[in-house]
Amino acid sequence: MKAILTKSEKEILLEQFEKSGKTHAQFAEENVLNIKTLSKWIYEWHHQIKTTNEVKVVEIKTTAISSVNDIRIKKSGMEILIPADLEQYQLKNILTVLASIYF
Repeated sequence: MKAILTKSEKEILLEQFEKSGKTHAQFAEENVLNIKTLSKWIYEWHHQIKTTNEVKVVEIKTTAISSVNDIRIKKSGMEILIPADLEQYQLKNILTVLASIYF
C-alpha cells in the first residue's frame, strides 16, 4: 500500500532533494519513491512557485558588507542581511517570499 504524503511532507522532501545535489533517480531510490512521481512533484513545485509569485525586476542597492561574503540589502527602510553560508535552496525560498511581499 502506498503512503500518502501531506503537502508539507512533499515540500520537505523536495527541499531535501534540491539540497542533496543528487539526480532524480538517486534521490528517488534512496527515499523509496517512484522516479516518475518525484519528477512530477518537482515539476509541479517549480511551476507552483513560478505561477503563484509574480516576480518583478527591482534595482537593489547594497551597503557596506559585514563579512567579506555576506550580502546586505536595503529596500523601503528594511534591511536584510544574507549570510554567506546560506544554502542555495534557502536563498531561493527567501527571495521567492520577498518577491511576493515587497516587490
